[in-house]
Amino acid sequence: MPDFRLRATIVSGTGSFEAVVTDDDLASLRTTHGVNSHGLGLLAILWVSLLADSPVDHSLKPKRVYSRFLRSFLKDPIQLIKSFASLYDRLTTSVTLSNGDISIDEFIEEFKDTPIFKEYHEFYKTRDPLIFKYISSFLLFGKKYYYEDDTFNETAFRGWLEVEDRLRTTEFTDRYLDDIREIITWMLRYFDDTSFLPKHGPGAVAEASAKRSYSLKNDTLTQNLIAPEFSDICEWDVFHPHILTMLTSGSDMANDKISRLKFVPKDIGKSRSICMEPVAYQWLQQGVRLWVEDALRQSMGKHIPLTDQNVNREMARFGSRTARVDTIDLSSASDSVHSALVGRVFPEYVLRYLFDTRTTRTLAHDGTVIEMQKFAPMGSALCFPIQSIIYAAVVIHSSLSWHFGQNAGSFLNIDRSTMDRYYHDTYGLKKLASFSIFGDDIICDSRITSAVIDNLSRLGFSVNTGKSFTGSSAFRESCGGYYLNGVDVTPLRAKLGKIDSTIPVRTLASVIDLANRAYEFGYLTLRRQLIRTALYYPISGVYDRYHNGKQVNQILFSDDPDASFALFSPHPINKHLQRRSFDEGVVTKDTRFWYQRDELKSLDIFPADPDVRREVDDWYWHIVWWRSCLGNAEAEAFAPEEIPRETRPGWRWTSCPG
Repeated sequence: MPDFRLRATIVSGTGSFEAVVTDDDLASLRTTHGVNSHGLGLLAILWVSLLADSPVDHSLKPKRVYSRFLRSFLKDPIQLIKSFASLYDRLTTSVTLSNGDISIDEFIEEFKDTPIFKEYHEFYKTRDPLIFKYISSFLLFGKKYYYEDDTFNETAFRGWLEVEDRLRTTEFTDRYLDDIREIITWMLRYFDDTSFLPKHGPGAVAEASAKRSYSLKNDTLTQNLIAPEFSDICEWDVFHPHILTMLTSGSDMANDKISRLKFVPKDIGKSRSICMEPVAYQWLQQGVRLWVEDALRQSMGKHIPLTDQNVNREMARFGSRTARVDTIDLSSASDSVHSALVGRVFPEYVLRYLFDTRTTRTLAHDGTVIEMQKFAPMGSALCFPIQSIIYAAVVIHSSLSWHFGQNAGSFLNIDRSTMDRYYHDTYGLKKLASFSIFGDDIICDSRITSAVIDNLSRLGFSVNTGKSFTGSSAFRESCGGYYLNGVDVTPLRAKLGKIDSTIPVRTLASVIDLANRAYEFGYLTLRRQLIRTALYYPISGVYDRYHNGKQVNQILFSDDPDASFALFSPHPINKHLQRRSFDEGVVTKDTRFWYQRDELKSLDIFPADPDVRREVDDWYWHIVWWRSCLGNAEAEAFAPEEIPRETRPGWRWTSCPG
């Protein structure tokens, strides 16, 4: 009998179709995909459900379309996901702007081999962005799905080493860098290091046994870890003892400035690197980060919105409608920031703090210790602001070159007064569209895009032209926002965690979030299947009640769209609530809403014969049960004249009105 969790009923134009991942299918997936078999089985069911949510012909699709797609997925899921992602890339590059309207440069024949050919054909005829959004969701639905494969880590490690080898042979002697240094000095003109407030970060740390409850020893800290200038500015007495006992006893990783390299899943076919910093360095990096970010807020807050991705998204929307600004994507951006480049372009009064808190080596998974050329890998608190500053400086220099009529990479011999005048003339008077940098998401005026790309290449960065959207393209993407001619076409993707025969709580949270987003997108068949998954897929390590032999997880429904870990519903009324009422016996919509949030499941005693059950009996046995729990022998309870002799334990809903 197939697992009931891996089946879905789809209503098609020729009747209902039951999508089922059989035990044989799971066995076949297990042979080729190991521990990912259950996850891929669930993805297959969810994807078929999404196919039924087509805005074009969901009620007309014949059953064979669903069946053929399910079989093709189960045959080779990874290849299908990759081919769909490649098709999506062709789709985004095929749309251009022509007199303010969407134009399609080519008809992509490969869509004929997909189950959404009718949707693509309709988009080709109508240029409807909402159909484009559905096509994008379908093509990319499985790209970010969790997939565990050690070979991905090995591939990612080889790529990481290749970047290190490239950095090792890169030199920074161009006089152009003197201009970049002047620009960064101008950007950090409000840098203030008079008050040092280090803090813990959210990421994991290098020490395998480290816990963030260490006592602070300022003598050990200043003598063994960092340069003397930190001891002059740190008022250690104001901090509650919190960290760094490992330095007193000797933390090899901290004393030797070694981070720990690991790889985490990025999408269905690759992993990405992250370095876990020693806890002491992480703590100090956060303090230096606050200095840098405070300076940027005062000088470049409009262009480097450190905590607000919506600025980039709105600019991407603007670019997709007007083609006045372009979005630039980089490959291995954070890993490509050379430590020598940072040393060359940052002012000395900032530089000393950047390098005093930087780890210089990393411990790889094979036990080797690697000397790093990159300045701050992902995992360092300084990775994000430092790369943002460098990219912003490149954009500003490209703007200066445009302003003065110079070629990209020209030495302009600028100074502080030049920068003040230039910024007012170029951006104050709006001669160029504003630019925005969020990490490695770069948006700039289309007139300087080619210069920005050339200058980035000079500094050792590799531009991903396939993911950069420039010129007449009607599509732009930045910070997770996708736009077609001004319309939000951000796709829905199945970003779920690990799933096997049970589902971890963290993954359950992502299932609930995906169900809520499916509701927002109007993909109701997919939403129903996700709700079914949330309710019936066994939670790892949790034993819950059973209903008709199926596990039923107690998931909260809420009418608050922003509620965390709750399934959104405009009418969150559980069926049993229709039978509940206040003492007056009045049931209204408002009371059911209210009860939904305030009724609790509790253990009670019931008569063996439900026909003789009376409310007074429930009251009596409820009090008896509480007395046994609280051990209060003096508590008195009202005893009815007749008490059922045969009783049984059971669950009931206990109301909490008020």
